Amino acid sequence: MNKQAILDVLNGLEVIDQGGGDDGYILVANDEINRSKLNAVGVSSETVGKYGDNETLCILSLAFGEKYADYYDNALMLYGPIDNDLRERVENGQGTPIDADRLMQALDIAEMQLDFVKEALRERIPGTSDDLAAWLYSTLPFLDDEDQR
Repeated sequence: MNKQAILDVLNGLEVIDQGGGDDGYILVANDEINRSKLNAVGVSSETVGKYGDNETLCILSLAFGEKYADYYDNALMLYGPIDNDLRERVENGQGTPIDADRLMQALDIAEMQLDFVKEALRERIPGTSDDLAAWLYSTLPFLDDEDQR
């Protein structure tokens, strides 16, 4: 399923009514034309039915409820990959606050995963020697001296 294709269709539908805030909504007609456009990009009629009634469909609820979109900024959007381009934008002050937050969350997750691996090496692998640990640390250049115990 191509999330971007789905978002392109959702963003292209004619909005009947919308509201912001904590109870934000974006309503479009729940008609045969809009349903067929969504069906064409892989959104089932059953899924569409979960986010509307006989007259309207909330595309904001649909996009976030089905995890097709990551955020809304005058259009439903997907985040790009967390890669070197994102890191460089944030480091150079060219990224958005959302970019910085995503990068920090990814780094937090990576740090937790690294801590888990280090703990497994120290305590869970029987017979792990200091030589093996030293070799591992030498192959993982992102570990600093403080990590080597």
